[in-house]
Amino acid sequence: MGIRAGLPAWLAAEALAAGTLVRVFEEPRPFGFALHVIRARSRYLPLKTRVVIDWLAEHLPPLLATD
Repeated sequence: MGIRAGLPAWLAAEALAAGTLVRVFEEPRPFGFALHVIRARSRYLPLKTRVVIDWLAEHLPPLLATD
């Protein structure tokens, strides 16, 4: 019997591709989760904050994808 672990797909992707790990659960979103940005409520949003939020929105979904 091998060791079992629940890992985010992005963390295990390289080992899955290499065959050193095998997927046990074939769920649409194994161990998936929602991700939210939380900031102070204000009418003014600094440009640097908007840039970071936009960058995260663009780059995180592919990293967190389960396929």
